[in-house]
Amino acid sequence: MGTILLARSPNSPDVIYAVNPTCTHAGCTVDWNVARELFVCPCHQSQYAVDGDVVGGPAPSPLPRFNVKVEGDRVLVKPLPG
Repeated sequence: MGTILLARSPNSPDVIYAVNPTCTHAGCTVDWNVARELFVCPCHQSQYAVDGDVVGGPAPSPLPRFNVKVEGDRVLVKPLPG
């Protein structure tokens, strides 16, 4: 599966998103920008929402997403079907 970033929704703290942090434009690893509540690529400034959707920059597609399930104090992550 590689590296996966987990992030809570700023609007709904019970919702957790899991994404592959590899920018779909340049292949760089995105970073979470706390102030802007976005993933930002350090190479060309592509911006992604907490769920991985593209919100700005040259990225052609969203960050790959994963299913997330919380069981007690564990977070389970698996690839989306398809």
